[in-house]
Amino acid sequence: MLLNGPLPPYDGDEREDYNSDYPYNGELHDCTNFLSQAVHAGGLQYQLYDYAPYNSLNWKPTIMFRNGYTWHNAEASYQYMKKNAYNIFDDIRMDTGSLIYVDWSNSGKMSHALMITSAGRIFLETGEIRFVPNISQKSRNRHNEPLQTYVARAVKENPNLRWHPLATRWIPL
Repeated sequence: MLLNGPLPPYDGDEREDYNSDYPYNGELHDCTNFLSQAVHAGGLQYQLYDYAPYNSLNWKPTIMFRNGYTWHNAEASYQYMKKNAYNIFDDIRMDTGSLIYVDWSNSGKMSHALMITSAGRIFLETGEIRFVPNISQKSRNRHNEPLQTYVARAVKENPNLRWHPLATRWIPL
């Protein structure tokens, strides 16, 4: 599974900084494109129900030469992932590969996406385990930044935001 954040050569916002394994979409603020690439590299297969780019059943970077809506749009991605690949997860013990969607304006629509790309564990003398997740994202490039640091800064900048975490849906063998 690809769990690194934007690392060289994909850590900038110029065309040559983007992952050449996927079509360049020309968007400077492409958090959801970054997240979709990581999830796809982790094993989630493309879905093509029809050739309509805005069909919420499709999950592919481009459809008929247009950006796939569920691949590039935070709200559409959240709805797709929640239905097809991830579980709603309202717990601080998020593990590597989990996704977090953010509704910056508390409008009920997701406007940003990021991913847990590493998660340390601290074993306390009480027997408890404290999870220490780190996030990576595009659109303000961040790589393995502690989630606690990210949340504190984000809430300070926008106290009305809402978090919508999704955890991987483990499929029994």
